[in-house]
Amino acid sequence: MLQTWNNIINHIKYNLGVPFNLLELSDNDIIDFLKDQVLPEFSQYVPNKLFIKVTPADDAGVNNMTYHQYEYKLNIPDDVYVLSVENVFWNQSSPFSENSWSSMFIDPADIVLSNAYTTLRESLQTVPEFNFLPPRTITLSLLMGNGVIAEINTIHTVLDTIPPDLYNNTFKKMCLSGVLKYLYNIRSKFTNITTPFGELQLNAQDLQARAQQLDQEIQDSFNWIPPNQLLAWF
Repeated sequence: MLQTWNNIINHIKYNLGVPFNLLELSDNDIIDFLKDQVLPEFSQYVPNKLFIKVTPADDAGVNNMTYHQYEYKLNIPDDVYVLSVENVFWNQSSPFSENSWSSMFIDPADIVLSNAYTTLRESLQTVPEFNFLPPRTITLSLLMGNGVIAEINTIHTVLDTIPPDLYNNTFKKMCLSGVLKYLYNIRSKFTNITTPFGELQLNAQDLQARAQQLDQEIQDSFNWIPPNQLLAWF
């Protein structure tokens, strides 16, 4: 199934009983609302991840030598909204160069020794610290060498970047819930509407109740998403 706005609109109309129930909103109104309100909210829970290489050439020129903070600009387009920086991956060097693994004949003892050395080295290293300074700057506690890789959380700008399982099981519900709340805000201003065919009762309270039920299902779905990193304290 293609992840498109047309698919979202059909899902919403089906659950609202269109065309038997008329909507006060056009398709474009709904899509604009979902892009402005629902997509950024969804991205807070399930962000679009980008991996950006940061090099010495991106030096922001504002360094605090006293506190060992070095600022670097994130080289990303202006239309990308950065929510946070999840992690920074540093280049790890090893006495066992990559060229040494190109041979067809590898002594297993060398692999074991290399893994043991890497584990020992990492346990003795000072953990570098980083901090995100909105909108597009990070500070590092150590002066980088050739560069680092920054894992960045951003807002989804297209539907294709949403994982398919979350698109079908969670994002669609968020869109439906958002439109239900939108309609509730409109219809709650009136109790009924007089038409040439008689008086029509508006179902504002029903819309609110359905939205609240969907919000609970959505929150339960987010609670089942495993964290990106597992921490253990001993």
